[in-house]
Order: sequence, then structure tokens, then C-alpha cells
Amino acid sequence: MSLINNNQIGTPMHRRTNTTIEEVNQSIQELTLQWNVSEQDNLKIATCLIGLQLRKLRLMRGKTQSRVAKAVNVTFQQIQKYERGQNAISLNIAKKLCEYLDVSIDYFIKPMEDNNLTFLKRREANVYPFKKRFVENQANQSHE
Repeated sequence: MSLINNNQIGTPMHRRTNTTIEEVNQSIQELTLQWNVSEQDNLKIATCLIGLQLRKLRLMRGKTQSRVAKAVNVTFQQIQKYERGQNAISLNIAKKLCEYLDVSIDYFIKPMEDNNLTFLKRREANVYPFKKRFVENQANQSHE
């Protein structure tokens, strides 16, 4: 099943509720398969993945959206928007969430790391042959 609705990345076409950890994991898996459609889509997907990680962690810890919101000083509606991928989580709120839910900050990007999803394209080694030769010459000179 695809999560892509031509107008909205990350919106399940099949109306998954993501109320269980298994459903959240399935949504995360489906989103990782949508990576690299475009740079703009990657940003939306990343926001959704981070939100799903928050939801999964909250469910694993048995916390309500209201309780999490109160702990990090935002509204429960804001937590809902984070979990749905409608709003990106700022770094300071992410840090507060990590402290409250007792995880490291890399927990939120774990699905991207596990699937080698990157924002920046890597250049081929032979794109700039003159630069490669220069680097090799420099390395040879330093060994002499």
C-alpha cells in the first residue's frame, strides 16, 4: 500500500490509525520506501517519520498526548500535529521530549539512519578527475 496521495506525502490512503506500535512501525516502513521522490518530499517524509517515532515512543511509555505536552510546555494539539507530521519538531522541543521520554536525540532519526536515507546526494568519485589527481598528488608528496 502506498502512503502517497498525490497532494499529501505521508497521508495514509487506507486510513491507518497508528494507535498501536505495530501500525506505527508499518507506517514508518512505508514512508521510508517513498524517499528520494524529490527534496521537498524528503522533508515532508522526514517530518512524518520523526512524528511517528514520537507517537511510537509515547505509546511504548504509556503516556497521553496531554501528559507529554504538559511536560515539554506545548499544547496537546501541538503534540498531535507533531505525531501526524503536520508540524516539524524544533530542536529545543525535541531535546525536551528526549529528556522526558528518556531517549537520545538520535532515536527520532533512527528509521532514516537504518535505511541509509540521506538528504544530500553523494558525488561520484570521478566527477572531478583533476581534483582526484590533485588529492592523490598531495597524498604522495606527504609520504615522501
